[in-house]
Amino acid sequence: MFTTKTIRARSIAVLSALLVLIFLGNFGRLAPAGRAAAAPIAVSPLSAQDEGLQMIATPAFNGNFKYGEWLPVWVDLENQGGDVAGNIRILVSGPQGSLVFEAPVSLPTGSRKRIPIYVLPNNFSRQLEVRFISEDKALATQTVSVRPQPNISYIIGLLTPERGALALLNGMRFPGQERPMVLADLTLSELPERAEGLRSFDLLVINDVDTSKLSPEQAAALASWVQQ
Repeated sequence: MFTTKTIRARSIAVLSALLVLIFLGNFGRLAPAGRAAAAPIAVSPLSAQDEGLQMIATPAFNGNFKYGEWLPVWVDLENQGGDVAGNIRILVSGPQGSLVFEAPVSLPTGSRKRIPIYVLPNNFSRQLEVRFISEDKALATQTVSVRPQPNISYIIGLLTPERGALALLNGMRFPGQERPMVLADLTLSELPERAEGLRSFDLLVINDVDTSKLSPEQAAALASWVQQ
């Protein structure tokens, strides 16, 4: 259990005197989630949906990721039809073709599942295509938007019930170098269970959150990220 509010930064930062936090740090699947709202990310309607099967795909961190880093995508499935098994596939289009990231899933009648898929978008990715494939048929498809950020960007994850004074972080400046600030609101359920999924962050702020509810995998991923 984390007993103190914590800030961990990969590079030296000068914070406003109004805010000093100390962060003390204690993939799903990998294949070739009262606060100030971030700008909404576009999610297209499902272009195909099998009767009885519902699929909603949501990119983590409002779709923000740094060039060359992994991005978790949460895929929520609900099956009110007959038993079905298949694969979730996420296509990342690029100049040389598409990369496919997938995970198998079994959906008995009446089941609900959340499947995390870790994808590696390219620097030009703006959309990902998510499909649920069963017996070579796409039972559901959805397109989600993502936001690639240059590596010079300073991405801050806020795990807090509300931003409040933490919004001042958006005005943080670094001596001698201008770095674009990106704030991403998080919830406990959106913290990845793989450290790879956290590497886009330069700073994580955990404030007024019961971290005892973290799963062992989430806690281990967070500890690994802190030690990097």
